[in-house]
Amino acid sequence: MEVNGYKIEPGAKLPKVNFRGADLSNADLSNADLSYADLFGANLTNADLSGAFLLGANMAHSNLLEANLKSANLKNAKLKNANLSGADLAEVDLSGAELNKTVMQSANLARAKLAGNYLYGANLSWATMSNADLSGANLSWAKMASTDLSGANLTNAIMHLTNLTSANLANADLTNVILDSAILTGATMPDGTIHE
Repeated sequence: MEVNGYKIEPGAKLPKVNFRGADLSNADLSNADLSYADLFGANLTNADLSGAFLLGANMAHSNLLEANLKSANLKNAKLKNANLSGADLAEVDLSGAELNKTVMQSANLARAKLAGNYLYGANLSWATMSNADLSGANLSWAKMASTDLSGANLTNAIMHLTNLTSANLANADLTNVILDSAILTGATMPDGTIHE
């Protein structure tokens, strides 16, 4: 497969390439170097980016529906407004990534590293975030209805007006969490009780 004159294959060296608006659906870019690549608005539906290096990549407004991003390095990636619905982001390092208003409905973020991230207005409904590190993250206005946050580290997180309806917070660490006006109806709390 070739896109914009670049060969798309596992392990490809594609730093700083321009894939803006490109159709990379079903592409196998596993273990590829896409550092600082411009993927703004690219279609990455069903793409395999497992193990890819995406440091500083611009993926804003991209469609990553059902993409495999397991073990990818997304540190500092620009993902604002990106669609990562159903994406596999288990154990992915998203430190410093721009994630405000990103759609991650039903995504797998189990054990993902999101400490200190700005997730303002992100849609994380039905996502799996069990044992994820969200310490110090800003989750204000985030939609997290029916999200699995069991065992997650939420110490010092800001959850102003966060929708946690029916979320699972069992065994989550809520030390110093700001839950100002958060919606907790039907949520399972760390001690196993259901919030009314």
